[in-house]
Amino acid sequence: MKGCTIIYVAVDGMAAGYLALSDTVRKESPDMIDRLTEEKVHPVLLTGDHESAASAIAGQLHIQEVHANCLPEDKLNWIERACTYLEQNYLKTYEIAYRVGFRDEKYFSRVFKKVKGMSPKEYRTGKSQEQA
Repeated sequence: MKGCTIIYVAVDGMAAGYLALSDTVRKESPDMIDRLTEEKVHPVLLTGDHESAASAIAGQLHIQEVHANCLPEDKLNWIERACTYLEQNYLKTYEIAYRVGFRDEKYFSRVFKKVKGMSPKEYRTGKSQEQA
């Protein structure tokens, strides 16, 4: 069962079977990744999944760079480095992130606020929290 997480099931202390769990890739995702790659965007898969599950999903999505076993703070550090790189290369961090579909406010807003000095919501609306 390549790319699956296996959970073994026991009944009364005896092995009774197993469950194979895997992520489901949305049908439009591989095409979207291909289009981003054509735009010179380098997709990177950051996941908490183990290496074989991560590789299986990356293969379905045509993503070459995979980092498995990531904790949330590992993902945040990668995103922070990417934002710094983009800023140093005169790119507007949020516009690029929004363009490629990264809308996870939980991880992104902290990095965005550090780089831009305002939250993504403030950036989108053009209003700071003080003005609201």
